Amino acid sequence: MGAVFWKAVTKIRLVALAMGIISFSTLIWMWGHVDNHFWLSLFNAFNLWNWVITILGFAATYLNQESKIIKYRNLAVYPFYIMHQTIIIFIGYYLMNSSLHYALKALIMIIGTFGGCWLLFEIVIMRVPVLAPIFGIKRK
Repeated sequence: MGAVFWKAVTKIRLVALAMGIISFSTLIWMWGHVDNHFWLSLFNAFNLWNWVITILGFAATYLNQESKIIKYRNLAVYPFYIMHQTIIIFIGYYLMNSSLHYALKALIMIIGTFGGCWLLFEIVIMRVPVLAPIFGIKRK
């Protein structure tokens, strides 16, 4: 079943891209000229599905390959999952009462969370052998 899905998505990715461009352009026009929420919602869903199929189709074509980068990133998924909430709470605690604009706070939160996870993964988890199994990393 999975192989059939990916083959179909790969096959229709260019059609979905064209339909996504057309439906998004039409949707922009509809926002200014159509008051019927049913048609706006329907067209919005159609537009979104076209972009989902486009992204999946191109990803299946160009990203579905073995590489050292993908293996490394797959190794980091579980440690990032474990660490991200703690880092978010830590950064958020110091940002919550600051007078910074909320967009700047969000940017600091995103960059800080990703950067903190990456630094802890690369510097601590990958270099301290006893921590690797705790974070789901199997050593050879």
